[in-house]
Amino acid sequence: MRRLAFGLFAILCIAAAAFAASTMGPWAPIVEPAGVDTAGGPDLYGYTWKDTYEPGGPVYNWKDISTTGTLVTGLGDDNYAGPFPIGFPFHYYWYDITQYWIGSNGYIKFGTAQNIAPTFPASIPLAATPNDFAAIYIADWDAGTPPGACQVYRWNNADSLVISYINLHPWTGPGVIDGAHTFQAIFSRLDSNITFQYGAQSGTVYTNTILIGIESVNGVPGLEHSHGVYRSPNTAAKFYHPATSSYIVHDMAAVASANANSEGFFLLNQHTPYGKVKNVGNQAEATFEVNCTIRQDSPTGPIVYNQTVTGGPLAPSAELEVNFPTTWTPTVITQYLYYINVNLVGDINPANNQKLTEARVMILPGTMMFDDGSNNQAWSWIGGNGGLGMRFVPPSYPVTLDSIRFFIPTASASSHPFVAQVLDDNGPAGMPGDVLFTQNINTPTGSTWYGTTTTLSINSGAVYVAWQMVDSLTAALGTDNTYSLGSRQSYEYTGVWAVYRNAETYDVMIRAKISGAVIPPNVTVTLLPVNPPIIIPPTGGSFDWDITMHNGETTPQTLDVWTIITLPGGSTRPGWGPYLNLNMVAGQTINRIRTQNISDRYPPGAYTYTANIGDHPSVIWDSDSFPWTKAAAGDDGWARNESSVGLTPAEYALRGAIPNPFNPTTTLSFELPQAGSVKLSVYNVTGREVATLVNGWRDAGNHEVTFDATGLASGLYVYQLTAGDFHAIGKMMLLK
Repeated sequence: MRRLAFGLFAILCIAAAAFAASTMGPWAPIVEPAGVDTAGGPDLYGYTWKDTYEPGGPVYNWKDISTTGTLVTGLGDDNYAGPFPIGFPFHYYWYDITQYWIGSNGYIKFGTAQNIAPTFPASIPLAATPNDFAAIYIADWDAGTPPGACQVYRWNNADSLVISYINLHPWTGPGVIDGAHTFQAIFSRLDSNITFQYGAQSGTVYTNTILIGIESVNGVPGLEHSHGVYRSPNTAAKFYHPATSSYIVHDMAAVASANANSEGFFLLNQHTPYGKVKNVGNQAEATFEVNCTIRQDSPTGPIVYNQTVTGGPLAPSAELEVNFPTTWTPTVITQYLYYINVNLVGDINPANNQKLTEARVMILPGTMMFDDGSNNQAWSWIGGNGGLGMRFVPPSYPVTLDSIRFFIPTASASSHPFVAQVLDDNGPAGMPGDVLFTQNINTPTGSTWYGTTTTLSINSGAVYVAWQMVDSLTAALGTDNTYSLGSRQSYEYTGVWAVYRNAETYDVMIRAKISGAVIPPNVTVTLLPVNPPIIIPPTGGSFDWDITMHNGETTPQTLDVWTIITLPGGSTRPGWGPYLNLNMVAGQTINRIRTQNISDRYPPGAYTYTANIGDHPSVIWDSDSFPWTKAAAGDDGWARNESSVGLTPAEYALRGAIPNPFNPTTTLSFELPQAGSVKLSVYNVTGREVATLVNGWRDAGNHEVTFDATGLASGLYVYQLTAGDFHAIGKMMLLK
C-alpha cells in the first residue's frame, strides 16, 4: 500500500499450505517469456540459477502444506512475523542459518529482522541494508484486502523447510482487489539448494515493482533472478549452492551500538558504552579493533568519548560483545551520536563497519523526543486508514506520562482530526498492545504541534504514542531525518503494527513529556537565617556566598545559577540578574557569587536566600544549609556565623552525600528538630532497596551515617529519609 505524497504502504499476509505434491490451479500453459533470461550466475560466491524454461532446470512440483503446516498469524500490510526455527542448520553462502522471519511483501529474512517495504531494493546485490534475505517474489502486496483472503503457511522436517503464500493480493489502491498470487520457497538441507515455485498468478502490482533473488549477509555476493518481471504460473526457479567455492571473505560488521537493537535511548546519568561486532566473513580473524566514539549534537560535533579495544581471534559467524571499560558521563542536556566502528585490515565491505545510535540526555521532568523540531517529510496513508507511532522507553521508573504531542506540518481548514493514542507494549513480540488512552485531536489551520495531557503511570517497559488517521482528510504527520539517522523507535500501522519502513533514517515527529519520583537534577542550596536573623542594612551593600561543591567530573562543567529571594511573610521574588555561568572543575571551591545591590528593591528584614545550582543530571552536587548573620568583619560586611554550628535544627533536612561521587564509602547526614522514628534507605535505579542505614528512634539534632557500597555495582543510587511526615530523597554516584 502507498502512503500519500512520499510514502509507500506494503503488507505481510497470513498463509496456509502442506507437504505433498499437488497442483494449485487453474494453470496457464507454460510459455517462455520473450527476452527473459532462463539461467544466471555465478555470483561471487558461486551460486547459479535456472528456471523451468532452461534445459535441465527445475520442474514445477507444488508442495501442499496447507493441512500439515502451521498457519502464520500476525501478518498484515508491510510487516513481518518471526523468528521461526528452520529445524536444521541450513547452509547459505558460507555460513549456516537456523532461524528466519517471514515478510508480508514476499521475502524471507535471515540473521536479524527487518521490514522490507516500498521503496524496495533496486537490485541484488547491494552492500547497503537490507542484506541476508531471499526475495521469493518481493512486491507491494496487500494481504488484508479482503481480510483473511491471503494465507501463509510454514512447514519443516529434518531435511526441508517450506514457506507458502496463498492468494496474496497486489496493492493497487485503497480497498481494491485486483488479482491473486500464489508462490512458495523450498530450502533443502541435503544439497543447500533453494527452489522458488509460482502457482496461480493474476493481476498486476503497483508500478510493476518486483524483485526475485538471494543475497548474502554482507550484501557483496548475491544473485538476482529478475526484477520488474512477472512470473508465469506453473513455473519454478532454483538457486544452486556451489559444491566448492574459492571465495575468500574477510569482513567484520558492527551489528549493535549502545544496546542489542541499536535503538535510540534516553539517559539521565552515567552510561557504560556497549557494542557488538560479528565476523560475517568466512575466515577466522586474528585481530581487529572496536571503537566507540560519542559526539555531541552532530556528526561533526565535539567528541566527548573515544575508546578503542582490540578483539580477536574470532571465528566465522561468531560475535563479540564489548563493554568498554571506561564509563561515559554526559555533561550537557542534548542529543549525542553514538558510533560503534570495527576496523579490520583487508575488510571487503566498509559499508557494514559502523553502527550509529542516537542518545538523548534529559532531566525529569522532561520531554522524550528523537526529532529536532524540523519537518523533512509529511506522511499519511492513501485511503486514510493508517497510522504512525513512536516507542518510548523512559530513562528511569516509575514515571508519569504527563502529555503527548504531534507535529502537523500541513493542517488546513478542511483537515479532519486525528486520533491520539497511548498503547502498552504487551502485544506480540513487544509490539503495541492494549490501548491505554485515546482522544481525537482537532488540527486548526497552521503548521504546529498539537497534543493533549495524560496521567498515565509507567512502571516498566515501553509505551507507544500513536497518531491514527480518521479518514483521507486527516492532516499528515511530520517526519524528521536529521543526519539521515533514525532512532529505530518509529512504527507504522497498516491494519497491523510493524517497524516503520524508514526507521533507519527517519523519525516520526511525536513527543512525550514525563515526570518522575526520581531525585531531580537541580540541587537546592538554602541559606537559612539564624538568631539574630540576616538583616539587610538600610544603607544597602552587597554580599558573597561561600559554597563548596564536590564534582566528580574531570573536565570543566558549566552551570546555570540564579537566585530566589524569600521575603518576610513567605512571598518570593526571582533573581534580578541574568544567569551566572560558572566553570567547575573537580573539587573546586566557589568562594564568591556576587549579587547586585538590593537595598533599593527590598526593605530590611529577615530573608532566606536560595540558590538553584545546575541543570546537568550527570553532575552530582553536595548541598548543605549554611547559617549566615551580619558580622563586624568581612570585605563586604558579611561573614559565615560559625557559632551557629551545633544548634538544634529549626527544621528537618537531608544533607548531601560527602564525598559524591564516592568509592566505596560516603557519609550521609540529616537534621531532626525533634526526636522521633527515622528510616534512611538506599535504592538502586530500578527501585530495589540495597541498604537500610537507619531504622529506629533518633534524638533531635544533627546525625551522620556511613554508607559502604562494597559489593555493589557502579552507578546511580537514591537515598531516602523518612522522619514523621517529612520525606526527602537525594542521589549519589558510585564510581569504581
